[in-house]
Amino acid sequence: LVQITIEAAKHRRQPQHETLYSCMLSDFVKGSSESSLVDISAYLKHALVPLAKRIMEESPFANAKNLLISKDKSDTFNIEAQKDLSLYVLKALGFSENNMRVDTSAHPFTIAITPADDV
Repeated sequence: LVQITIEAAKHRRQPQHETLYSCMLSDFVKGSSESSLVDISAYLKHALVPLAKRIMEESPFANAKNLLISKDKSDTFNIEAQKDLSLYVLKALGFSENNMRVDTSAHPFTIAITPADDV
């Protein structure tokens, strides 16, 4: 499947796509490119690292070890603690519990944003 996706992107690649990855990325975010993703990532890192440090220092989640490993050691991550932290941050940012939900996903990028969401 991965090889087929790569081959399809090679056939669809246009001059505006800096790289093959940019071509595949534009399937998900129209008009985006690898360099724009790098710019956005740098901006987010600059903004989010201090926020994350503040949350970890001032919140009930100050002990980050509880977020990483389950008590029974069966999972790499403590899923319930991760959910609790996500809800804590969303509420701190002003999101309404009536217009959101936090689900367990296979990957952080498996997200659906709809017109009914606050974002």
